[in-house]
Amino acid sequence: ADGDDDMGGEGLGEVEVALQWWFNPDNDIEFFTEFDDNLDLYPSGEKRANELHVAVMQAQGLNIMDKGLFTSGPGSSDPLVKLKVLEHGLDHDHADHHKWVKSSVKKKTLDPVWNEKFVFKIDERDETLDEATLEIEVEDWDQLS
Repeated sequence: ADGDDDMGGEGLGEVEVALQWWFNPDNDIEFFTEFDDNLDLYPSGEKRANELHVAVMQAQGLNIMDKGLFTSGPGSSDPLVKLKVLEHGLDHDHADHHKWVKSSVKKKTLDPVWNEKFVFKIDERDETLDEATLEIEVEDWDQLS
């Protein structure tokens, strides 16, 4: 966070996240076997999707985004984390399938701790789905914008 990053510029800080994939084997395609439609259902009767669980833990050394005009000190930031899953298929992209979700805002800190969990449902029964990408952005919340 204090030196240059791999791109040749100044470091922008670090964000720690944890990922967990929950695979529902009932959504897997099995050839030449009987399929039981009653296994692993939501109470509504809908099949459970596979899920990507993301825990946003903490960040360190974030850039100062709010210069202290009326306060002493070098400044701080009001960071929040935005997450989105993009599903990419063989025929098309499902870019709008998931909308951005946001963490809470941590006021006046360059080393925030969130410990927040998010769940994205990934429907691998879609035969055109080839891969999925998790996008993570850290932004400064600004009451004036």
